[in-house]
Amino acid sequence: MNLQRLLELVEIALRPAQAIPSERAIRQFCGDYCSPYYFLMCLLAMEKENSFCVELGVETGSGSFAFLEGGATVIGVDNDQTKKVERLAGHERFTLITASSLPVPSEIVARNRKIDVLMVDTEHTHAQAREEFNAYKPYLADGAVVLFDDTNAAEG
Repeated sequence: MNLQRLLELVEIALRPAQAIPSERAIRQFCGDYCSPYYFLMCLLAMEKENSFCVELGVETGSGSFAFLEGGATVIGVDNDQTKKVERLAGHERFTLITASSLPVPSEIVARNRKIDVLMVDTEHTHAQAREEFNAYKPYLADGAVVLFDDTNAAEG
């Protein structure tokens, strides 16, 4: 992926009815918290056949769902066992790892696959996002996209 193509996908995500067959499913899954970046996540997953996406900080699973709707194999990592991701349970292309995002879980390393899209959405601090990026960087595919969510929200 290059920056020009990424910009094109961002533009499409802002007008999802044009190019995302699963727009309605994503809107329904996300509910009141639907955002264009879920459409972008779906589009990014669609860019490569059988893409591999990792979401750090799964919360309710909206990001992972968007990746799945784009055809990706998805691993979600979250250390909070109370997260409401049961709607994704049993999906054949989704694996939830209930553990810390650091160090990189052995289940991800064992896959021996490069990550096409990495979503960093855990503690919402710049320091944590930096550490996660550095830890996962060796596992990123050439041209991978890394998304960061609220990297300074915890710090005001």
